[in-house]
Amino acid sequence: MTSGLLEVERAAPTEYADVPPVELPRWRRPWLALLAAIVMMTAAGFVVANEVQTDHHFDTTRQSLNATQQQLALVRSDLASLGAALRVVNGQITQSTTALANDQTELQDAQTALAKSEGTVSSQGASINVLQSCLGGITQALNALSVGDQATAISALNSVTSSCQSAVVENG
Repeated sequence: MTSGLLEVERAAPTEYADVPPVELPRWRRPWLALLAAIVMMTAAGFVVANEVQTDHHFDTTRQSLNATQQQLALVRSDLASLGAALRVVNGQITQSTTALANDQTELQDAQTALAKSEGTVSSQGASINVLQSCLGGITQALNALSVGDQATAISALNSVTSSCQSAVVENG
């Protein structure tokens, strides 16, 4: 039942078994072949155009990937540099913290020594006042003795006796 290129053998349904198959006129067969060739070439053109577009898209994507990988390498390098700088700064912070703790300890020691010195100065100031009072009385007594006034000398010494005794007790 094959009579040409485009004919297909078919099993006729049983109800149409007595109907003869339709054949194309001869003048239509070359046109159908030409039409089929044009359709196939058009389809091939679409496939080629699609391949070119896909190729271009792939090249663009590859270039973008390369640029991204280069940028990533730069960022990783910068990150490594920053990590090293951060470790240096952390070391400096640790050293500064230790130095600060040492300085605070020294400052507390100095404040304690200063407070002790202030107490000593205050105590020595009081001792100086007591000694000045005692010395003033002794000076008056000596002046009175130098002019022969023994009663005034004794009176001056009696007035500073407690100051002189306190000076001896405080200063040894």
